[in-house]
Amino acid sequence: MLDTALLRPFRVLAARLCLSCLVLFLVLCASAAPALAQAEERGDLAILIPIEGTIDARVAALLKRGLDEARSRGASRVILAIDTPGGQLDVTQEIVSMLAQLRSSKAKSGNGHVDTVAWIRSQGLSAGALISLSCTRIFMSSGATIGAATPILVDALDQVSDAERKVISAVRADARQIAQHRGKRVQLIAEAMVDPRLVLRELRYRDETGLLKTELVTEEELDRLRGTKGIEIVHNLKVGGAGDPPLTVGAEEALRIGLSEGVAESVDELVRELGIEASELERIEQSWSEELADFLYEIRIFLLIGGVIALLLALQIPGTGFPEVLAGLCFVFFFIGNYLVGFAEWTEIILFVMGVALVLVEAFVIPGTIVAGLAGIAAILVSVFLALQPFAMPNGVFEERILEENLWSLIGVIVSVTVLGALASRFLPRLPIFRGLLLSPDGDAASLENSGTEEEERMPLLGRSGRAQTDLRPSGKVEIDAEPYDVVSDAGFVAKGQAVRVIVVEGNRVVVTPIEDAPDGDAESGAVGISLLLLITLFGFLFLIAEVFIPSFGILSILSAVALISVVVMSFAHGTGVGLAFLLGLGTTVPIVVWLSLRLLPKTYFGKKLILGGPSFKPSESLARESGIEDMPGRQGVCVTDLRPAGTIEVEGRRWDAITRGELLEPGTPVEVLKVEMSQLVVRAVRESASEDFQEASA
Repeated sequence: MLDTALLRPFRVLAARLCLSCLVLFLVLCASAAPALAQAEERGDLAILIPIEGTIDARVAALLKRGLDEARSRGASRVILAIDTPGGQLDVTQEIVSMLAQLRSSKAKSGNGHVDTVAWIRSQGLSAGALISLSCTRIFMSSGATIGAATPILVDALDQVSDAERKVISAVRADARQIAQHRGKRVQLIAEAMVDPRLVLRELRYRDETGLLKTELVTEEELDRLRGTKGIEIVHNLKVGGAGDPPLTVGAEEALRIGLSEGVAESVDELVRELGIEASELERIEQSWSEELADFLYEIRIFLLIGGVIALLLALQIPGTGFPEVLAGLCFVFFFIGNYLVGFAEWTEIILFVMGVALVLVEAFVIPGTIVAGLAGIAAILVSVFLALQPFAMPNGVFEERILEENLWSLIGVIVSVTVLGALASRFLPRLPIFRGLLLSPDGDAASLENSGTEEEERMPLLGRSGRAQTDLRPSGKVEIDAEPYDVVSDAGFVAKGQAVRVIVVEGNRVVVTPIEDAPDGDAESGAVGISLLLLITLFGFLFLIAEVFIPSFGILSILSAVALISVVVMSFAHGTGVGLAFLLGLGTTVPIVVWLSLRLLPKTYFGKKLILGGPSFKPSESLARESGIEDMPGRQGVCVTDLRPAGTIEVEGRRWDAITRGELLEPGTPVEVLKVEMSQLVVRAVRESASEDFQEASA
């Protein structure tokens, strides 16, 4: 036997090792407990974001703020309370992209899966349907509907142009891609919500083995099953009821076909369905700035009408200041509301201010030239119109429709201002508050007929000579025998100091003409010399050329416009002929300068150094495509729907969006895939011999 004294050191060492391991284990558990508790606490958090009204930039901004809050708080669920009839397609695509990024970012970061839940309270139509399909789960209230996501609002398909068919086909592909994470069944439902040509049927049948199956099929697939031997159809029901396409379903039908997971009438019921506590739910509410932007955006047309009417009222009762302040507030709130929702930019605001400045210049600085006033009114109209939409020129069917709606809105504003202005001019003078502000003439018309000739007799001035005390544009003051008189020039502009002679006296109206042999006749007429006008024109062209090649966010173009417009306005001070010559010259020279800048300067040494080559665009690298689409060229399939020229084909049991090179193909026609364009397959009909081989191979 071993001596116990020899084993004692080993026993002590073993005991110390065990004690050290136990202490280390307890320390690790203690340090990990708060983190685990925090992770558990954060993982149960749910964020509820309301998606209400028309889908536009306001909704996208609120959703972005809510998703950022969910990321920062580590929430495991994001609930979208949806009640919308639809909205802008580009904003919808942005929202769908944000939800997809939320799912992918959670997966990549290792923080676990984030559950995006769509709760349709009343309407989930059009854009609302696409947003709901992008969520991982869908719940609906009992009276809610979802669907009708066709981008073009038409009564029948034969009223849709070829361009609109292509748009429908593209949105259908997007809908299928959006619903990809929900499975093939929901993908088919999403396509039927977009494409009115696709009608779905809920089919229950017995196959060749006698097994009872329930599937969601298209009418083309139904016809194929009817022609298959051994198939017994037990139940055949159209999805969506008796309504016209595109597909729209209610809560019960959505639950039956597997689109939604349950019915929830309130937030409390939804919380119970999700299995979370009410205390774990936090709502994202609109901030005061978002509420202000929402309110100002809704009343933008009324602000525009009020601003114009206030300006007209200011012309009727000048000097009080109230109409001017009211008009200024209306236009300020109009631009603030459109700026907060992302429609108006600083370019529109600066253009509006420039337009107002030009109108004031026309009214108080150089009255009678008309050019500054017309330019100012044009700038105001353009700035107001651009502030109603997020684009300058429409690109596609959707933006064309927005442009058309804005044009009708402006026409409505003009009609409203005309009617309200006529009513105001008729009834305002009768109100007690305006009687002291609006002047009315004393006496009748007969007593006022010759009132203009009752002043001091001025006939002795006829033929007398004097000198202009101010510039005559064409009215002004002249000095005759050390006395000032208000006169009108018959020669347009007359410079200060020019010798003149009275040629007509009619009551208080005195008409003068410049004396040909005036001693200062060699002085250059006008407030600004011709040489200085040419120098300003040169700077205007330099600013214009620089704007073409140097990004300045519109600053250089604004400086160029101010310089060239100022030249035209000041040139009329030298006479109508000189002003028209400058106007015609600049009107023809500006387009030529821009064209030469775009065509010639890039070919020069300086242009090659200044202008960078743009990146090449490769659709195959930049577009998200379905898996396996690159391997499709050369394969054969069959048409599932009409290809006129776009439609759907089936290749090896899988459906694809396809387009022909102009051919019109019927369902059942064998086709061959030629190439892939963007996210569609380009196909052609298979020759008869090849078609027979294909049918034999398929059989």
